[in-house]
Amino acid sequence: MRNGLIIESNAEASAFYRESANLALPMTSFSVAANIDEAIMKLQQKDFQVIIYANKHLDSKFFANLKQLKSATPGTMLVTINKCEKKSCFSKLFAIGVKGSILATEPQQEMVRLLSVLKYGLAPVSPKVIDVLTDKDKEITSDDTMQLTNRENDVFNLLCKGLTNKYIAKSLNLSVYTVADHVKSIFKKMNVHSRTALISQQLNIN
Repeated sequence: MRNGLIIESNAEASAFYRESANLALPMTSFSVAANIDEAIMKLQQKDFQVIIYANKHLDSKFFANLKQLKSATPGTMLVTINKCEKKSCFSKLFAIGVKGSILATEPQQEMVRLLSVLKYGLAPVSPKVIDVLTDKDKEITSDDTMQLTNRENDVFNLLCKGLTNKYIAKSLNLSVYTVADHVKSIFKKMNVHSRTALISQQLNIN
């Protein structure tokens, strides 16, 4: 990943997100835009692999701006940072084509962890977002998950919370290599090829 763009009108918040992004992806150069017009100008001058759009309020203007960004650069990974914790908000974001959603309330350490998955081409999604979309305390079940072993099911549930193999291994007291084998088996049984596809499938996101 070479170039990233952060859109945030508040200078202090913009500096925080840029610092977090630089810590997560030191090999990526991040530019900053204060508004959508400035962002569109930068998109005309340079190719970006990821756009991080931060906004406190998910109003109609914000959704219109997201559609404009998606239209201007359809192949770019689009990630939002916001304070909304409603299922309807997230559903609208993903329907537009947003791939990742991070809560603005995340502490910097977690923000860095979430953003770090971008280096693998994965979309960062806050665990709380996954909880909201899957009704939090309700376990994900489907015909495909019935094929999983008990240990694969443990790994599967953590995968759906956006955790990396390293964190899953630490949580389940397994080696990273063992977790990688479980992930490979889960992908095969669930007929997907990536974490993003797995999460999208379970949340019914197209």
